[in-house]
Amino acid sequence: MSEVILLATDHPRSTLSRLVKQDSIVKIARGVYVRSTVDPEKAVARYWRDIVGYLVPQAVITDRSARTGGPANGVLYLAS
Repeated sequence: MSEVILLATDHPRSTLSRLVKQDSIVKIARGVYVRSTVDPEKAVARYWRDIVGYLVPQAVITDRSARTGGPANGVLYLAS
């Protein structure tokens, strides 16, 4: 397993369940997991685009986030 972020759509549910039980991955949101050896906050900061694309697939980045190209002061402004 080389991915830092694992999404439920990319892996069988049985695989994710087994990895959680083995403490290999940690659930950070519905259908979003990170390897247990990775700091979840750093992983989210790096892969936020993948996570948002999974959780809110039709969203558009708006307002301050559009101007800064990402989260502004820890907040991501979206419209869906």
